[in-house]
Amino acid sequence: MIFMINRLSKSIALFFAKNSIISNDDIDSYIYGFQLLLSILLNLSTISLIMIYSGKIKETILYITSTFVLRHHTGGYHAKTPERCFILTTSIYILILIIVNIVTIKPSIIILGLLIPSFIVIWKLSPIVHENNPVRESDLYRHRQYSIIISIFIMCTVIIFVLIKQYTLSLVLSLGFFQVSISLLFEKIKGGVVQ
Repeated sequence: MIFMINRLSKSIALFFAKNSIISNDDIDSYIYGFQLLLSILLNLSTISLIMIYSGKIKETILYITSTFVLRHHTGGYHAKTPERCFILTTSIYILILIIVNIVTIKPSIIILGLLIPSFIVIWKLSPIVHENNPVRESDLYRHRQYSIIISIFIMCTVIIFVLIKQYTLSLVLSLGFFQVSISLLFEKIKGGVVQ
């Protein structure tokens, strides 16, 4: 599947170059861009299929939206290859679904145990710039501010979900929040640049 993404990305870029839509000098950049785009589409398609099969539509939409928006601003770990990204993204999503199905008690203590440390990590480390996801120097302050604002919004949403007894949704948001903080910690340990 990933091999097909690489071939398709190259074919699209070459087609654009042949038709003078892009210059020959930019082909490698466009190939990389198309690989990213097609990898994201593959990840989202796979998650969508699992979502439909599992019936966890609200939970999945909430997880994808919150995690992807927050990760855009926090940075953190990025897999070296599209294959690893696909496997990691899909595996984490399935793990979160398993945890959500296992936890049958009111997860208030679990949620607090996830929220507070996660917020501290995001507040201290965000954004971490990775070579696979470069950020312009002028955008770093904005990404930091947005990561903190989005984190506070997520935490408030989790608390509201707990208050209205939507424990599954609060747990999904908390686990996604925790996942982002682990990504930051992992990249920091690997030597990522804290800005």
